[in-house]
Amino acid sequence: MSFPRYFFLLSLCSCVSVFAEDKPAFNQAEWAALQKGRPVLMTQNPCLTHERDKNYVTGAVLLNNSIQNVWSVINDAEAAPSYVEDMVMARVVAAQNNTVLVEHGMKINRKEYRYLVRLFPSPGHEKLTFKMEKGSFRSLEGGWWLYPVTGGRTLLVHSLHLDPGMFSPKNAVRNSLMKKIPETLTALNLVVQQRSGYAVVR
Repeated sequence: MSFPRYFFLLSLCSCVSVFAEDKPAFNQAEWAALQKGRPVLMTQNPCLTHERDKNYVTGAVLLNNSIQNVWSVINDAEAAPSYVEDMVMARVVAAQNNTVLVEHGMKINRKEYRYLVRLFPSPGHEKLTFKMEKGSFRSLEGGWWLYPVTGGRTLLVHSLHLDPGMFSPKNAVRNSLMKKIPETLTALNLVVQQRSGYAVVR
């Protein structure tokens, strides 16, 4: 069975079964929001399929764009400040063994934080994960996951774990990420549309 026909048959069954078995599932309200280009928060990091991970905040958005176009933006390490609100700098330091080391600068509450993060892009353009190696935070890691959807669209999932340090309440950090991740997904969607010349999904 061809790939397009496979997805067409799945979509006839249920609006939440547009994706293959190993891809995220959504209820009707979430899928309706995604169809309108609105980001939704999820309960799980894509790497943790059997349990809820409270250390991560995860969101998804449906982009009216191909995986190649979306990948060209998230794999452009120095473009991150164009869609991450608090990021003021992203500079590639080194590239080796199929990974990229990037220096980031974040400005939060008038204070600037610097850190080095290593990117791990997959050869098939299905995910790009990252982990902090050194810097101002105690820990930072996460990633981007890309899934093909009917009509040449892409489901983009973004998941992030941030521990700034001992003086930052975990609930406050989590609440902040629950606001910031949908904003990042919305901004990234616009950047992808601008680069590709596609119309934005409303």
